[in-house]
Amino acid sequence: MCGILGIACAGGSPSLTNALQRSLDVIRHRGPDDEGWALLDTRCQTIHARPGPMAGVLDSRAPRDGGSRIRWNVAIGHRRLAILDPGPCGHQPMASPDGRYWITYNGEVYNYPELRLQLEARGHVFRTGTDTEVVLAAYAEWGPRAFARFVGMFALAIADVRRNRLTLARDPYGIKPLYYTEAGYGIAFASEPKALLELPGVSRRANPSRVYRFLRAGVTDYGGETLFAEIRQVQGGHFAEIDCDRPCQLWTAPFCRLEEPDDGPSSFPEAVDAVRDRLRESVGMHLRSDVPVGACLSGGIDSSAIVSLVRALRGSRLGLHTFSYVTDAPGIGEEWYADVVGCTTGSVMHKTRPTAEEMAADLDHLVYVQDEPFISTSIYAQYRVFQAAREAGVKVMLDGQGADETFAGYAWYYALRVAGLVRQGHVAAGGSLLERARRDFGLSGRATLRGVMMALMPQRTYDLARHIAARSGRPGWLNEGWFAERNVALADCSSAPHQLRDLRSALRASQTETSLPTLLRYEDRNSMAFSVESRVPFIVPSLMGLAPALPESCLIDDAGTSKAVLRQALRGAVPNEILDRRGKIGFQTPEGDWAVRMAPWIDSMLANGIARTVPALDLPALRNEWTAVREQRAPFRAAVWRSVSLLAWARRFQVSFE
Repeated sequence: MCGILGIACAGGSPSLTNALQRSLDVIRHRGPDDEGWALLDTRCQTIHARPGPMAGVLDSRAPRDGGSRIRWNVAIGHRRLAILDPGPCGHQPMASPDGRYWITYNGEVYNYPELRLQLEARGHVFRTGTDTEVVLAAYAEWGPRAFARFVGMFALAIADVRRNRLTLARDPYGIKPLYYTEAGYGIAFASEPKALLELPGVSRRANPSRVYRFLRAGVTDYGGETLFAEIRQVQGGHFAEIDCDRPCQLWTAPFCRLEEPDDGPSSFPEAVDAVRDRLRESVGMHLRSDVPVGACLSGGIDSSAIVSLVRALRGSRLGLHTFSYVTDAPGIGEEWYADVVGCTTGSVMHKTRPTAEEMAADLDHLVYVQDEPFISTSIYAQYRVFQAAREAGVKVMLDGQGADETFAGYAWYYALRVAGLVRQGHVAAGGSLLERARRDFGLSGRATLRGVMMALMPQRTYDLARHIAARSGRPGWLNEGWFAERNVALADCSSAPHQLRDLRSALRASQTETSLPTLLRYEDRNSMAFSVESRVPFIVPSLMGLAPALPESCLIDDAGTSKAVLRQALRGAVPNEILDRRGKIGFQTPEGDWAVRMAPWIDSMLANGIARTVPALDLPALRNEWTAVREQRAPFRAAVWRSVSLLAWARRFQVSFE
C-alpha cells in the first residue's frame, strides 16, 4: 500500500518539480518506508531516476538542457509502504528490464503468484518477489487488458516511453483511490486530493451539485466527480490514457463491466457451497504478506467471518491480533459479540473506547485525513481502530467491508424483497415477511410498507411521489437559491437503495454509487493515516458478481433472515451466537449524546468566520436548528452533522464557494 503521484506536461520547470515534491510530502503517511522519483522525457526516451526526494534527482550529474535543468515531460513519484518483499528490491518507481515501462503503483494484486507463473511461461524473468514487478510485466505482455486479470486492489500509473503514453488505472470496485486534475500545463494525478491542491493552478472551488447531494443524502464518492470542482477521480474498473504530446487531453474507458452474470447456482445448497468456497479462497489470498496481518472485529457477521476464517486457514500457531471499537452506550454496543469471536479464535484482542472529547480534539486532523466531509461520527470510531493497529505494530488489516452491499445486509432491502414476492403473485408470503421483519427485526412496519408501495408503483406515479417527497423533505437551512443559481437540480437525491425498484438494482447501486464507494474512501483514508494497509476479502469479483445471480430467497429468505446464504455458508466456522444475531449495528457511535458533549466545537464552527463564506447553507436557520438540539428540544439529525462537517471541510481546505 502506497502513495502515488505524477504529472504529464509540455515541459517540466524547477518550480513545478518543487511543487510536486511538496505534493508527495503531503501523502508521506501513505508510504513512510521509502520514496522515489523518475523524470522522463518520453519524446527523447531519456530517464533520470533515483531514490529519495526530488532534490536528489535535480542535484544529480545527469545531462542538463543548457546546464540549467533536466528536460522532462512526465514525472512519477512514489511513497512506499513495504508489504511484499519489503527490502530495497521493491523500490518504486520501477522500470521494466528494457527500460520501456515505468510504474508507480498503490495496492496489492493477490493473484500475483499465479500471474507470475503465466508470465514466466511466456519468457518473462523476474528479479524480485514483489507483485509490482508482476503487474508491470503483465502490462508489458497484455497492455490494458492485463487489468481485468488482476484480483485485488490497485491504483497505478504506467509510463510507456516508446509510445509516449501515460496510462492510469483503478481496480474494478475503486478500493484504492486515484484522483487527477487538468491544469493549464498538463494533467496531474495523485492518491489523495490534498496532494493535487499543492500544485499551481489547481482551484479549491467547490462542486455545487456534489455539495447538494452530500447535504441532502450524504453521498459523495460515486462516478468521476468529487466535491472539488476541478478534481476528478478515475472510476473503478476504468483506465485512462494521456498522449504526452498533448498532455491536456485524457481518454478513459472501462476495462471491465460490473454486469449481472447470466446464471448462477440453481439451488440454495449450491449457493452455500459457492459462497463458502469463494470466501475461503479470497481470505487465503488476502493473507499473502511478508509483514504481520491483523483484523478489524466489530462482533457483526462480516468481520467475525474474516477473523474466524483467518484462524481456520492459518491454524493455532498464528498470533492473530484483532481490533475493536467498543462503547457502553445502550443499544449499540457489540463488545460481548466481539468477545465471543475473540475467545473462540484465541485472538489477541485490542479495544479502543473513544470519547466525544477525544473526537473534538482530533476532528481537525480527521477532516484533513478524509479530504472530504463525512456523514457521521462513526468515522472516528474506525479512525481509532486503525490507530490502535498502528500502535500494536500491525501493518496489514483485514476487514469485512462489502458484505452488506453484496448479500443484502441492510434493513431497507426488506421492502424490495417483499415487493418482489408481490410481483410474482405471492402476496400472502410478502405480507408474512413484512410482519416478520416488523416483529423479529424491529423494522418500522409503516416505513417498510411505504417502501414496498414505492417499488410497486407505476413509473410515472413513482416519479411524482419522489418529487413530492423531495420538496417536502428539504431542510430549511439549505440555501436553495444558491444551488438554483448554479443550475443544480433540486430533485430527490436520497441515498437509500430502497428508492430503486428491485433488489438486484439496489444491490448494484449500493456497490457502485450510494454506499460502498463512500465507505471505501473512509476506510482507505483512516487506515493510511496510520500507515496501515486495509484489505477487504469480500470485495472480489468472484463474490461480488455471484450474489446478483442468486435467487432473492438466498439473500433474504422466507423466514426474513438477511444474508441467509452467507450465514449458512459460515456455519461451523463462525460461532452460532454471531450467525443467529438479528439486526445490524456496526461501528455506531452515540451521535446525539456526542453532539451535545461536543457543543463547544460545533458552536465554534457555526460562529467561525468561514461559516459566512459557505453560501450553500442558511446559517441563521442552521444555528436555530442546532440550538434546539443542544438544548435537547429537538432530536439530533444526521443532516445537522453533515452541515457542520461541510463547514469543517471548507475551513480546513480553504474551499471557495464562489
